Amino acid sequence: MSEALQNSHFITYVNERSRDYKLNFLELPLNIVYTIPIRYGGIMVGAGPSVSMGLNGKVYQGSVTTDVVFDNSPGTKQSNNIYLKQFDFGINVLAGYQLNQGLFVDAGYNFGLSDISTTSDGSALIARGLTVKLGYMLGCRKQPVT
Repeated sequence: MSEALQNSHFITYVNERSRDYKLNFLELPLNIVYTIPIRYGGIMVGAGPSVSMGLNGKVYQGSVTTDVVFDNSPGTKQSNNIYLKQFDFGINVLAGYQLNQGLFVDAGYNFGLSDISTTSDGSALIARGLTVKLGYMLGCRKQPVT
């Protein structure tokens, strides 16, 4: 078995009652990934914590589209935008396949733990998202399994 650390960018979709959120986050996960060697590559499984920074987004409610602004600072805000907290913390899980040459594909899920809503009405907005990655592991020098 081998292990590695990975990072990623993900887009999350949140469905809250009658609104659909499309949010873009830059995620920095600290996943521990184990690779179980098999012929021509290995099966990858992993998990770990992550911190995400909201970049931008949109909210769709019927035929109306509203921009999302990630902003933690208090102050005057434009009424035509939706404001969310900029940072989110979560837990990641993933599974995938890596070829001996370093090329890999994996799918994962991010379980957001933080309430990113800025409203004080008691409602919570938790970001969770599915990720699919295609990549290349730098410095990969695996020996083929015989």
